[in-house]
Amino acid sequence: MRTRFALLLGIGLVLAACSVGGDDLSGMWSPVYDDPGVFGGSGDQRMSGLAVVGEDLIAVGFDSADGDADAVVWRSRDGMVWDRIPPDEAVFGGDGDQMMSGAVATDSGVVVVGSDTSGGDQDAAVWTSVDGLSWSRVPHDEGGLGGDGDQMMWAVTAGGPGFVAVGLDGSGGDSDVAVWTSPDGFDWSRVPHNDAVFGGTGNQWAADVIAGGPGVIAVGNDSQGYGDAAVWTSPDGSAWTRVSDEGQVLGGFGDQTMWSVTLGGPGVVAVGWAWYGIEQYRAAVWTSPDGVTWTQVPDGPNLRGGVGWATFMWAVASSDAGFVAVGNESSLGLETDPAVWTSPDGLIWSRVADPEGKLARPGAQTMAAVAIGPDGLVAVGWEGVAGYTEVDARVWMVPRK
Repeated sequence: MRTRFALLLGIGLVLAACSVGGDDLSGMWSPVYDDPGVFGGSGDQRMSGLAVVGEDLIAVGFDSADGDADAVVWRSRDGMVWDRIPPDEAVFGGDGDQMMSGAVATDSGVVVVGSDTSGGDQDAAVWTSVDGLSWSRVPHDEGGLGGDGDQMMWAVTAGGPGFVAVGLDGSGGDSDVAVWTSPDGFDWSRVPHNDAVFGGTGNQWAADVIAGGPGVIAVGNDSQGYGDAAVWTSPDGSAWTRVSDEGQVLGGFGDQTMWSVTLGGPGVVAVGWAWYGIEQYRAAVWTSPDGVTWTQVPDGPNLRGGVGWATFMWAVASSDAGFVAVGNESSLGLETDPAVWTSPDGLIWSRVADPEGKLARPGAQTMAAVAIGPDGLVAVGWEGVAGYTEVDARVWMVPRK
């Protein structure tokens, strides 16, 4: 298996930020059949990451049915019917919490990243699979995946020496950006901390990473003050530069965050949200030709919710037909509905209508990741049940025409 993962020629599709050709992004979204034995149960079940592995879809997340959270993998051939990979305590469980958050697929298999608290504090964690059916946990390495305080991987991409993962490190009291690299998905090293690049006052973290621009691009947040969107670039995954924001395109007054990034359109498109102190949060989009110079797409009604509603973009995917972004719309925390946007070029965005109310159902639902699969558009996330004290995993789809 180690040899197969080392063969990185021909990079496949990646988590929540993929690029494929020949797709029609129009169509009406609907939730797929809610199989309680697959998506639900006691406690919380959440899907937070999604990857396309050949003809299959792989969703990852966690299940807290037994109190502690265990990592979970779901698999589907067509996006409509899903199976849950049987639990294996040695791979997905253990003491404390194990959570999967991000995945990347290559021609040689799947690498999934997340976190594990079995050691007392939170450490980064990695799982691998050749076919999406049989899974292995990468043995914990305190020097590479652990350390003092908390460490967590949120996203991973095929790039740099093989793989690059990003997230945060809380060993200094507040959080700083953390970056890991691996030649093969098994042996991981932490990029040495540089406070001028990864740290500073307040909290800094990277939410997503993709191969592009100078080599690798990571996006996230720097919470000095209210909080600004932040971008880091690297030619090789090891030497990193923080992108300057002299024109306050990434920050300025209010609060801005980048949460997902993909290639396409002008070059690179990142999505997230912004708040300017006068209204609720609204979805936000930034574009760049190279990952270094950024422009924010002008705010408009299609990026905002209704009166008293806040909108957030959590993930974006691209194809030759354009972009699809997913997230949610929230009414002061009383109700949360899934939200979908599309764009032909990354610059002009439209909110997908929901005339039949298939997305705006009672309760709380969130789309956390999106992919353009072999059989159509697929989004995964969760839905509040039982008075919203518990949540179940949830899948939505637009079948290919």
